[in-house]
Amino acid sequence: QMPQVATAQEIVMTIAGGNAEAETGGFVFNAVPRDGGNDFSGQFNYSGSGGSMQGSNYTQALKDAGLRAPFELINVYDVSGMYGGRIKRDKLWFYGTYRQVGGERTVPGMFVNKNAGNPNSWVVDFDRTQQAFNNSLERQGTIRLTWQATPRNKFNFHWSEQYNDANY
Repeated sequence: QMPQVATAQEIVMTIAGGNAEAETGGFVFNAVPRDGGNDFSGQFNYSGSGGSMQGSNYTQALKDAGLRAPFELINVYDVSGMYGGRIKRDKLWFYGTYRQVGGERTVPGMFVNKNAGNPNSWVVDFDRTQQAFNNSLERQGTIRLTWQATPRNKFNFHWSEQYNDANY
């Protein structure tokens, strides 16, 4: 998994034959982490969409072939924020990020079971007015402390948490 872009101040990808900088040839990925600094700075990003932004190719031919309902986007979003700065000037800095990505979409040709969760019914009864859907949620949080111990030695302390939930 690629690191969260918000946590990197520089990303370099190289594709080359065996050169002196790498043990083997091929793809080399190097990410330089953000480590705060003496100035406070931050950034916030949001992108998303709903079903009204989606086109459809649900034609009469698909209906005639038996597809009762098409795939439809309910919503999708990506929100992230980052902030960093000094704790002690020229000695100790922090940088933190948070990202949440989620979405919901319908499942073509599947519908909600009216009897789901009913322990007294063992019969499937589809509600043709309510299409089945799946959803996903991913959260990532990272905090990094950077300590300039001496003019030549810098130490990074890093903590990262991830949460993933997908219902299909």
